[in-house]
Amino acid sequence: TMLEMISRSLDLYKMEQGLYRFEPQPVDLIPILKRVINDNGALVRTLRLSVELHHEAGSGETFMVPGEAPLCYSLLANLTKNAMEASPKQGGIAINLHRDAAGSLVSIHNQGVVPAEIRDHFFEKYATAGKSGGTGLGTYSARLMIQTMGGDISFLTSEEHGTKVTVRAEGDWKERLA
Repeated sequence: TMLEMISRSLDLYKMEQGLYRFEPQPVDLIPILKRVINDNGALVRTLRLSVELHHEAGSGETFMVPGEAPLCYSLLANLTKNAMEASPKQGGIAINLHRDAAGSLVSIHNQGVVPAEIRDHFFEKYATAGKSGGTGLGTYSARLMIQTMGGDISFLTSEEHGTKVTVRAEGDWKERLA
């Protein structure tokens, strides 16, 4: 785990400098997200959260995107953990995978609200509010990783609907890997 963290830190530095060499491979997001949920099991139990993973793929099917598995894991782990920490106790986290004409989408929804003071710079380096021990690097690094992989990230937040972060991988994964 420590080696993986050091490796991701070096990768982030290379991404910031424009030196990272992205080598896309077919990545199945379903087992990655199941691992992310499992790895956060202690947090889920402590906060008594419900976590649901919804996807178009049926049982035993895949949800493939072009990417690098370690980057996909890291960005989805950051966003999922943020959603869990921002969720009220006994809240729900919904992770949805779906495709549209423009590409593949992963959305992570929780019932918490992004504080007004960081909304305008939510994806910027060191943007954090109200989290003890928070570094402000989770959403920043997620944005850096998805942009490196040719995608984009956005969020919507409101008192009424909570917060939904959406990651988009552009285009058809089969065409991008051809």
